[in-house]
Amino acid sequence: MPPTPQHELVLQAAKDMLRQGLTEGTAGNISMRLDDGNVVVTPSSVDYDLMTVGDLVVVDPDGNVVEGERPPTSEKQLHLAVLRAYPDINAVIHSHPVHATMFAVAHLDLPPVIDEFLVYCGGEIRCSEYAPSGSKELGEAVVKALEGRGRPDPGQGPPRHGARRPCCPHRLGRPLARGRARGPRGRGEAVRRRLPVHADHALISPRGRAARGRSGAAPSPRRG
Repeated sequence: MPPTPQHELVLQAAKDMLRQGLTEGTAGNISMRLDDGNVVVTPSSVDYDLMTVGDLVVVDPDGNVVEGERPPTSEKQLHLAVLRAYPDINAVIHSHPVHATMFAVAHLDLPPVIDEFLVYCGGEIRCSEYAPSGSKELGEAVVKALEGRGRPDPGQGPPRHGARRPCCPHRLGRPLARGRARGPRGRGEAVRRRLPVHADHALISPRGRAARGRSGAAPSPRRG
C-alpha cells in the first residue's frame, strides 16, 4: 500500500516535535486516523531524525498491526483510546516537554498561569491517575482526565497544532522549578477571571499529552 497523505503528516509532525524541543531521543509518539478506519502511528524506538515514511506502522482499532515492518509505538493503546473517545478527532500527539514532565512527576495539575495557556488549552489541565506505560488502563486514565474539557479541535492533522503548542510547555515549569508550586494556582484563577474563553478552544494534542505525561512516570529517552 503506498503512503497516504496522513503518513506524510505524521512523519512531519514527529520531526517537528523533536525540532521544537517537545521531546528527546525516541520518546513520544504520534497517530492519525486513516480513511479506512485504521490508524497510522510512529514506530517504537526509531530516531525522529532518521525516521522515514516506510518506518511508520498501520494498526487497526484494536491495535493489531495491519501494515509495517517495525513494531508500533508502545503507547498505541493510549492513542486508540483517545481516538475511540473522540470519533471526530483525527490525530493525537504524545510529547515529552520537560516542564510539563516536571508537573507530571510531582503529580500536579497544570494551572493556566499565562494568557496563551487559557486560550489554547481551555483552562487547567488535569493530571491523570497513574497506570503502567503502554497499558489499556493508561489510555482509560487519559480519557477520564480529558472528560469535561470541551470539544477538542477536530483539525485535519498534527501540523495544524504545531505552531500553537510550544507557546505553553516551555514556560510551565518555571514556577515549579523555583519551588513555587502553590503560587501559580492562585494566578491561574486570576487569569481565568480576566480572560474568559470557551473550553472548546482547547486542542487535543497538548491536553492529551499533558494528561498522559502527568501519569506519574518520568519519560525514558529510548521509548516511543
